[in-house]
This record gives sequence, C-alpha cells and structure tokens, in this order.
Amino acid sequence: MGFGGDLKYSHDALLKLQDWELRLLETVKKFMVMRVKSDKEYASTLQNLCNQVDKESTCQLDYISNVSKNQSMSQILWDINPVSYIF
Repeated sequence: MGFGGDLKYSHDALLKLQDWELRLLETVKKFMVMRVKSDKEYASTLQNLCNQVDKESTCQLDYISNVSKNQSMSQILWDINPVSYIF
C-alpha cells in the first residue's frame, strides 16, 4: 500500500480520537452544569439559614439591649441575690 494507505489509517485513528475527546468534553460539560446547579442550590439554602439565624439573634440582642437600658448591672445583681452584697 505504501504512504497513502498509512495516511488513511492515521486519519481514521485521529477522527476516532477526536470523537472520543468530544464525548469526554460533553460529559464533563454535563457534570459541570450539574455541579453549578447543585452549588447554587446549596448557596441559596445556606443564605436562607443565615437569614433565619440573623433574625433570631437580632430579636435576642434587642431584648438584651432593652434590659441593659432599663436597669444597671448592679441593680440586676441586687434583684437576683441581695444577700451576696451583705458580705
């Protein structure tokens, strides 16, 4: 066959290799799209959780700040245990 026949087999082998590479890239693309979707859902869920925690901690901080505005710490301690100040 000679040189021309070898080129035909090499060309077929290169085309087959390119087809495999394209399938691999398509598979990688599919999994990357799935990964991005999953990461977006995770980030959204995490943001919602953080928002809920912020709402609850804000309520607790408001209560604490209101208590500290209304009474001094020494008054609170006296109300809790007046006997401890005697000694």
